[in-house]
Amino acid sequence: MTLRAFFDGLCEPVNPGRVACFGFVVYRRSPSGDVKVFEDDGVAAEPAPNSTHDMAEYTGLIKALEWVQANLEDREIELFGDSKPVIGQIKGEHEVTAPEIPFYRKTRSLLEGVSWTATWIHREENSVADELTLKAYGEYCMKRYGKIPPTMRQRGAIR
Repeated sequence: MTLRAFFDGLCEPVNPGRVACFGFVVYRRSPSGDVKVFEDDGVAAEPAPNSTHDMAEYTGLIKALEWVQANLEDREIELFGDSKPVIGQIKGEHEVTAPEIPFYRKTRSLLEGVSWTATWIHREENSVADELTLKAYGEYCMKRYGKIPPTMRQRGAIR
């Protein structure tokens, strides 16, 4: 059976330079529908000048692929993300810029020997992974600052 992995990332409360978080969820396709196998979230990078949204997106993808490789024997996977740059880069449709090169290379190495497809989807179709990134952001901020600063979406800076 084929696996489906949805990944997401954010860099908040501003991009670049703040906390970068990731989330992913893996499903197994079955005749009766998708069954959730695993989900995870976390911090991709502490606040720093090189913390970016794309870094967080790639980290979500890499963490999903690493988890699948370590825990499942499936060699077919459908990847879904709401980052046009990341999806375009791994499909060879967009140029990989300098900051993303190490993440791109890691992703490509994890995809060796795997039958895969990658599809860009709207954020609304990626709601589980999106919620996981927000959860990681909230937990980080509460531990570090004792409060959760509004996200760019909440402030209306992005849609």
